[in-house]
Amino acid sequence: MARKRVAPAPTEASDDASSRSQVTLRDAGKLLCDIRDKSKDVILKTLKQAEMALSSSQQADPAVCTASAGLCHALSSDALLRHSSTEVQLYTACCLCHLLKLHAPECPYDNATLKRVFLLFSQVLGGLADPASPLFSKHLLLLDTLHEFKCCVLAMDLDLDLPEVQRDEVLCTFISSLLSSINDSNEAQVFPSMLGMLCTFADQADLINLRLLEALLKPLLRPAPGAAGRLLVQLLGLKLAQLAPSIQDQMAESMAGRTEAGVFGTYCMELLYQVHCRVPRITTPLLPTLADVLATSADEARRGAATDVAARLLLLQEESLGAGAQAACPRLLDCLLARYSDTSAGIRGAMAARTPALAAAWRDDAGLAKRVTQHCVDRLMDPDERVRLAAACALAEVGLASQGLLTPGARAALAGRLRDRRPAVRRGVAAALARLCRGRSAEASPDAREPVLRLAVLLCVACAATRQDAELAAAATEQLCLHGLFDPGQGPGAVAKWWARLWSVLDPAQRAAFGGVVGAKCEFQARLARGVAAASQHSSASSAPNPLGQVRAASPLAQHAQRLAAALGTHGKAAESIVAMLESRERAVMRSLATLSSSRSTLSQGLEAQAELIRRVGTRHADVARALAMQALPNLISPEVLGQALEGQEADERFRDLIRGVAAFAPRLLGAHSAPLLALLASDDAEVAEFGAQILAQAGRELEVPADAYPQVKASLREICLHGTVAGVKSAVRAAVALLPQEEARTMLSALGEEVVLSIPGTLEDHKRLATRLKVISSIGRSAPQAFNGLAPRFVTLVLDELLPADLSRGRPLDAASSQTGLSWDSPSPQVAIKALIVKSLTQAFSPVHAPHELTPTHDAALERVLTAVVALTNNDPTDPVFDDFGLQGDRSDFGSSDAAAVRFAAAAGLVRLARAHDGSLSRRQYSALAEAYCDYHAEPRAALLVKIHRSVSRFLAGGHPRRASKYAAVVAMAGGADPVPENQAAALRALRAYVIVARRSAAERAPDTAGAAAPGPGLRDLPDFLLASLVYILAEHPDLPSAADLAAATAAAAGGALAAAGDADDDGNGGAPSTPQDLLQPFVHMLQFALEVLVTPLAGEATHPDTVARCAGPASKLLHTLRYCAVPHEDGSGLVEGSHARVALVCDLGLGVLSQLCSRLTGGKPPAPVQLPGGIGLPRKLFRLVADVAGQRPNRIDRQLPAGFQIALLHPGYMELYGGLRLEARDKKAAPMASSSQGPSKRTAGSKDSAGRQGKPTSGSKPARPGAQGGTPSSGRAGVAKHARLAEAEPEGHGLMQSLRAESDEDELPEEGPAEGLGAAGTAGALRAPSQDGTPSGSGPSPSSHSEDPAQQTNRPGPARPPARVTSARRTRTSAHLDDPDPLALYSGSA
Repeated sequence: MARKRVAPAPTEASDDASSRSQVTLRDAGKLLCDIRDKSKDVILKTLKQAEMALSSSQQADPAVCTASAGLCHALSSDALLRHSSTEVQLYTACCLCHLLKLHAPECPYDNATLKRVFLLFSQVLGGLADPASPLFSKHLLLLDTLHEFKCCVLAMDLDLDLPEVQRDEVLCTFISSLLSSINDSNEAQVFPSMLGMLCTFADQADLINLRLLEALLKPLLRPAPGAAGRLLVQLLGLKLAQLAPSIQDQMAESMAGRTEAGVFGTYCMELLYQVHCRVPRITTPLLPTLADVLATSADEARRGAATDVAARLLLLQEESLGAGAQAACPRLLDCLLARYSDTSAGIRGAMAARTPALAAAWRDDAGLAKRVTQHCVDRLMDPDERVRLAAACALAEVGLASQGLLTPGARAALAGRLRDRRPAVRRGVAAALARLCRGRSAEASPDAREPVLRLAVLLCVACAATRQDAELAAAATEQLCLHGLFDPGQGPGAVAKWWARLWSVLDPAQRAAFGGVVGAKCEFQARLARGVAAASQHSSASSAPNPLGQVRAASPLAQHAQRLAAALGTHGKAAESIVAMLESRERAVMRSLATLSSSRSTLSQGLEAQAELIRRVGTRHADVARALAMQALPNLISPEVLGQALEGQEADERFRDLIRGVAAFAPRLLGAHSAPLLALLASDDAEVAEFGAQILAQAGRELEVPADAYPQVKASLREICLHGTVAGVKSAVRAAVALLPQEEARTMLSALGEEVVLSIPGTLEDHKRLATRLKVISSIGRSAPQAFNGLAPRFVTLVLDELLPADLSRGRPLDAASSQTGLSWDSPSPQVAIKALIVKSLTQAFSPVHAPHELTPTHDAALERVLTAVVALTNNDPTDPVFDDFGLQGDRSDFGSSDAAAVRFAAAAGLVRLARAHDGSLSRRQYSALAEAYCDYHAEPRAALLVKIHRSVSRFLAGGHPRRASKYAAVVAMAGGADPVPENQAAALRALRAYVIVARRSAAERAPDTAGAAAPGPGLRDLPDFLLASLVYILAEHPDLPSAADLAAATAAAAGGALAAAGDADDDGNGGAPSTPQDLLQPFVHMLQFALEVLVTPLAGEATHPDTVARCAGPASKLLHTLRYCAVPHEDGSGLVEGSHARVALVCDLGLGVLSQLCSRLTGGKPPAPVQLPGGIGLPRKLFRLVADVAGQRPNRIDRQLPAGFQIALLHPGYMELYGGLRLEARDKKAAPMASSSQGPSKRTAGSKDSAGRQGKPTSGSKPARPGAQGGTPSSGRAGVAKHARLAEAEPEGHGLMQSLRAESDEDELPEEGPAEGLGAAGTAGALRAPSQDGTPSGSGPSPSSHSEDPAQQTNRPGPARPPARVTSARRTRTSAHLDDPDPLALYSGSA
């Protein structure tokens, strides 16, 4: 029978298990004592058995403790503690944890070994960070065991025997390991155990020192503390009483600067913020200390960190945090705002950058928000550029968030930074303003948002500042091209409204400047398109078998590349890169270039093409490709926006203005809108049809008009010409030339001209219809001279033989607007108004807009008849029978009436117009008549004529004809020195100075490479100084220039005591001859001084060193010395005019004397060194020939022509000192008008006085003028004169020399020729000068009221009226050595 098995008693089973565990522990200790020859698997198996045995053992079991002694020793070896296997380390750590639990409360290790054990714990617990690990459960078991038995308490007493700075190293490492291993994925499993251990640490610690606090709080410095942050928040909440005092003490020490290293020393302020965000009760008592650091700390880094923390604390959204901090320490806000004026630029910049956040946080407190904004506005004038840039960008963000905070003053201050001295600031401000404009436009209505429009105007002005600040202009243009001026998210319709509203608020000068920017981009696109076309031809030629074709095609390709590189402002390698792109065989490159060159490309297409181009060309050409693509990116106004504007043009006149502007400055943008534009022309509404003709006249060449549309186009244009307005007729003729093929246009206009010429006699009863018919003929002559050739003789005969002699007094007069065309003073009588218009139309018909064409003999003869008639009408003799047919009203003996002024001005303006178109055909007598035509009795005609002469100078200079430009610049010089009205003098000075600056720059650019020559540089004939040749001729032929006999008689009379008698005669009003040579020659001294001052005065910024003055005065000196040996030839060239040599030599002697005194004045008496000039002079043969003696040799010496004892008396202060202070950009409507003077600088008549106030005698053929007679009422004269004054005021360095005149709407427009390469970009920016804040021109010159002398002292004399001392005293602080050019960016001040 089997024996029944009896289960052992429980005590027996436990003893058996304990025995087995003891055996396992002993075996494990023996095996692990030396593991050098053991494999990892053996070690792991042994460690797992030992860990299982230890986990099942009872705590403090003596037998087990004894059995594990060997294992304790083996586990403490470095071989296991530092084993390469993390799994071995994990099981070693588990065994050690069980051993510590088993031996508790005793410790089986000494302190050194225990440190190594806890370092292993710290390392192994890092494995908790990966919950997906297969060993995670074992790591978690280890953590729970350490927490359950409070093993961390052992680590708190390890370093008590060490210095304080070395204590708690192991504990800090252990705590850091715990906090670094917790994360969002394991938070649920490890959070309780970790929190428990940290709470035990807080309860058991006697003193929590700095190192422990750093280890504990360091996770809060992470960008995202996450689970570790939540663990610490829970710990701080549970153990606030234990931890808060230590944290507060350590933070206070660190904030006071007594902790320099470690987390608290480096990141104390950040810890303060992080703790305050989580447990504000701990840090609230520290806020006064933070305020003290802000206010008193001398350490910049600490002060900066405190500023950052204080701002962030006050910005906290929770009421208990941000507002609570402000309530707990009210002075914290004041201390923070004081940091806007901190001594550290970094702190000031940081405060400026935080302004948008601060203003947004306190938007409910308007006073506080405005206070913060004003602090930021003050930083716009900070001495550090980074602070200024930060403040500007911050204010733009403030304006985007809250428009009310950005006051007009703040906007003005922000706009002022566009003229900052640092380019980086200017670029940043432009970008900030562009963001602000786009953001505000998205929220505002285009009809009622003036601040947005002011910003838009400002950005337009910045884009146009190409000459003053190329970097700013490029940055602003790039911003607007890439992102738009207005928010494109509104849709094309809303953006079109914004553009129309903007264009309506731009003044003419600003329109011209910004239009120049848009037009420049279009022109660059057109150049690129021509380059792409040339590249296509080059590719075809390269594939052809004929090598000659390839050579022919390569040359224009290189020329296109050079032009594109010049337009980019680069040369040399840039041109090589462009050639490489144009020669590329990759289709992607050519496709990208074609996309960029098309005006129909959208912005997205342009950006894609830019990226593709840069990617394809490689790094070598990437920079040039990027610049080229940026310049050719689609324009500021998209085709969609223009399409919307065309759709809405009938409902809103502002759309029409916008389209007119685009057509005027960038007609290429309208190339995609052929159908709607032709529909406008065919409209039944006459006003709409004329508007269409006006646009097509400028943009017609950019349209693709189908051939089947020609009949409708012709019919529409003919209807406008026969029944339209004067402006419509002009546009229709020009549109015909632009839209139709050349032969069809010529045929149509010839037939139309024949019909109109025949109909003119039937329109005499209606002056308005007559004016329209005349405009048809004059427009044909200007726009289609080939069509006018056959009409010219008949039209001249009609005008000279029928219309001018006819009695037109019974016809229905012109309206007020038409009768004032071209005038700026009182309206003339109806008959004179229409006849002046007839004269104007006659001269316009013979003045083609484009370059002069080849004249037929009949046309040439007709032109000569016109010139003869016009020259006769410029006569200042009121009794001349030529004026009998005009029916002049008023006293003809006075010749000061508005009727006489209108006739003379029409003739003089016509002569200028003809001279501009046919300069090569102009005789010397006609040129002299042009100069004498300036001598009008009225100031207003002189001012208006000066504008037209200046326009001729501009045209010739821009067209590459510097010698012709100097010929008419001489008339400007004579006008400035002869005109008695200070405002006219100032306008002439500006015009002449602008010409000199631009002409010198152009001459330097055109000069050949003469580096090896003795005197490198441009020849004298290309310099502006060459105007002296024409000026000497004008003065030598002047009827008031005294002869040698006159000078001798005056000298004898003065020596004989006749001076007193002459003075008595003056007092009696009877008149008499000037008593001294000084009186006779002084007016000519003034005219020469006017020209020479402008020529020899160095530019602003150049020192008046003798070498500089010699460089400026050298050409004038050489020219005057050469002219002394010349005389005036007869018109046919057969010989010399008798006595002309003496007159020329007299003028040259006066000029040399003036030049000598000017140089002495500029250099303080130091003689200038002589200079050499390249090449010869090449005097104009029509004006001068060298004098030869009997033997045909040049005379060795010519006697001085000035009377003995004659002294040159210059005006002091001179013209440059008087008017150099005038801001050259003054162009606003409140500009001081040119004072109306009763008589002008014509031939000397009774009533005129010289500079000494002596009365003159009447010139033969002229009658005494009535002193004080005004040419018009002050109210009627000044308003119109201001227009001409603004036009005549040229810009410094040639700014606006061309485009400012083109911008003015005038019947007498400039020829449609592109400006010279050196003037194109400069011509737009200068027209943008802005008025000062009070609306008056900045730095305006002497006002008319300042010159309240007797009118007789300002009339009818060639010399200038010397302004009284009280006018010039204010300018005596300015040096006469420079014409002070204005601040290049002063134009922005008025746009804000």
